Amino acid sequence: MEPNNWMDSGKGWLDSLKQSLSWEQLEAKYGITQARLIEFASYFGIGFFAGFLFKKYFLQVLFYVLLITAVLFGLYYFDLITIDWTKVKALLGIKEVSVEATSTVANKYFEWAKANIVLIISAFLGFILGFKLG
Repeated sequence: MEPNNWMDSGKGWLDSLKQSLSWEQLEAKYGITQARLIEFASYFGIGFFAGFLFKKYFLQVLFYVLLITAVLFGLYYFDLITIDWTKVKALLGIKEVSVEATSTVANKYFEWAKANIVLIISAFLGFILGFKLG
């Protein structure tokens, strides 16, 4: 009768885990290539960074954006400054679009999101983790 050695059983478990997480096994079992895994990790990292910054600095950024907007609109209201809205729209690249064009653009974004749902989930999980740790 062999003694119950927890290190021997752990070593077997660790080896099987290493083998199941190898590049060859992931690609064969799930079709995940190394480039795709790097893409998942980069979306997760961007989401994490965005969530972290969102929690840390959202109120400050929101405050300053609203303050600057209120000051500019106040100056515009009292005719101290003049805003040429056509030039502002041209500067920001805002074009007049019809409802059909807007729905087409929204449909393209929705189709991209459906095709890349794993990347969206990866970025969302990164955002949530970054928000929690931020």
